[in-house]
Amino acid sequence: MSNIEQLGGVPGKIASGVGNAGVFGGAGSALFGWAAGQDLLAVGGFLIGCAGLFINWHHKRAMRRFEAERLELERARLRLDRADPSDPG
Repeated sequence: MSNIEQLGGVPGKIASGVGNAGVFGGAGSALFGWAAGQDLLAVGGFLIGCAGLFINWHHKRAMRRFEAERLELERARLRLDRADPSDPG
């Protein structure tokens, strides 16, 4: 399990699940609508799929930003620890 997956917790899993459901549900609806000749269903499925892709992209972007901030704070903490010679620990 990656750090990003660990940081996500329950909200991360929910957002990922919603995004995946949107992508696959939208793709399935679009395919079914195209095969059945239902233009409205195909367009609706396409829009749901696009919404799912956007949710996935946004969630992963936020997790990457969160991970980068956490790493920067960790680097700063290590720099401070190394710079303080009076610290016995």
